[in-house]
Amino acid sequence: MCDDIENICLDAIDGSCAGVVFESVLFVYSLVGIAQVADAHLVPGLETLCHRWKIPGDVAGASFLALGSSAPEIIVSAVSTAKSILAQSVHHGSGTSDEHSAFATTLGISSIVGSGMMAFMLIPGLCALAVPHTLRLKRRPLLRDVFGYIMALGLLHATVFRRVVAFRHAAFMLTLYGLYLVVVSTAPYLRESYRVRVSGLQPRGSTPDSRYVTDDMEALQLGRAASLTESLDPNAGADSGEGEDEEPAHPMVRALAMPFRPMFALLSATCPESEVGGAQEDRYVVTLVAAFAWLAAFSTVLLAVVTRWGMLLAVPATVMGMYVVAVGAQIPDTVQAVAVARRGHGSMAVASAVGSQVINILIGLGLPWTMSASVGRPIYIADRPELLRIVWAMWVCIGAYLVILVMPTLPTWCREGTASLGRKEGVLLITAYFASVLLYSFETKLHTPS
Repeated sequence: MCDDIENICLDAIDGSCAGVVFESVLFVYSLVGIAQVADAHLVPGLETLCHRWKIPGDVAGASFLALGSSAPEIIVSAVSTAKSILAQSVHHGSGTSDEHSAFATTLGISSIVGSGMMAFMLIPGLCALAVPHTLRLKRRPLLRDVFGYIMALGLLHATVFRRVVAFRHAAFMLTLYGLYLVVVSTAPYLRESYRVRVSGLQPRGSTPDSRYVTDDMEALQLGRAASLTESLDPNAGADSGEGEDEEPAHPMVRALAMPFRPMFALLSATCPESEVGGAQEDRYVVTLVAAFAWLAAFSTVLLAVVTRWGMLLAVPATVMGMYVVAVGAQIPDTVQAVAVARRGHGSMAVASAVGSQVINILIGLGLPWTMSASVGRPIYIADRPELLRIVWAMWVCIGAYLVILVMPTLPTWCREGTASLGRKEGVLLITAYFASVLLYSFETKLHTPS
């Protein structure tokens, strides 16, 4: 009998061994499906949208294409908010309502923060270890994205401390993201104008410093060719001829791809290939609608499975969000970033990974919270101590990121300079990430009742 409709009635089957196996299959399929939809269908559709609407590259890179790279986390957060509202409606006035609503809300927040920890520490560290030379990171966009994330995390910290998300708090997140877009769009031109008119230097071209603000766009285009789902999908790149000179996939890869081929075929049938210049370019709207629908469906299944496992095993929602949902959502981004770094675009890979975290908080949490609060349903945060611990762990990661990458550049701030990300810095970032994770785990264990 189904007593848990917001978790798609998994309570009716997870009492048996076969039910647990079925849920595990659903979990793996959902993770791969989310990565495949975002990477192979949503991002190309958004690139076509930007091309046909003639959106400037800097705005497109920081808005639509950043949305594409952050879509898994954003959709997971939106579905978590919807599950929280549904739990309050279905189990209104019962203890089950409070438990399910709190778990869904906490899961969404912890997965967003957990993704940020990986993007700031683990992904740059792996990129540094993946290349034989030291990466040179452009200092201004690095500081811009870090400062934007600090402001976003500060808003989230204050919201968790208040325990309730009112409309004005959520709307302020969207407003801050609008200001971030303005900075991204105008800062390169203001900087170039200052160079020419005040410093008397020669102009650097018709699109000043646009390379600083189109990293998301170029990184997505480069990374798709070597992403995780591209490796699993046997038909990826076949139509474009990109893989004509590449070696055939390893037999182990082909074996791993076999269970996913029906899903890939279904996704390809429902999401038209709408790349710029393709035969079905004009069907990009259909692709976008179908891609978002698939992301919502896969995210609903993923969250249902994780919620059931967390409740059955009595594992805190913050742990499930940080170790399961966040890691699963970031695996494709990590593979893509390392692939881009190996192609000689390490700075681009790091900038894309870090910059997408701003939209994760401000849009991934701010948008569904604003929509919920606008219809009279404020979001209540029950697990404040647990969420505050994970937010403080994120602050530690940001501090380590600044110390390792930014502080060594202080002597060159009065002139042109870059931040260095070599193997030593990579090892330090990875070590700091695992140290933060272990510290958080220890604090969680210490404060969890026996």
